[in-house]
Amino acid sequence: MKTLAGKLSEDDKGKLNSAVDAALSWLDTHQGATKEEYEAEKKKLENIAMPIMSKLAGQAGPGTGGPFPGAGAGGPFPGAGGPNSPPGYGGGPTVDEVD
Repeated sequence: MKTLAGKLSEDDKGKLNSAVDAALSWLDTHQGATKEEYEAEKKKLENIAMPIMSKLAGQAGPGTGGPFPGAGAGGPFPGAGGPNSPPGYGGGPTVDEVD
């Protein structure tokens, strides 16, 4: 199984590393920043990272969970009813069971 880093192009790795380094540097030098300033910096990082992560998820194909293990159909959440759910976990309680 390939690691997540192994699925990234060199260009995308460089973009992510630069963006994360810049965000960490900003955090180190702006500890007294306002909530709005933090959110603006978070948005900058997301604008770089999310397209790359979306591209990775698209490479994996539908229903495989993309680059995130256990996130296939139903997701990694117990009770979601996915193929990775333990026995006994399904659609959750029915209306009759709750009444």
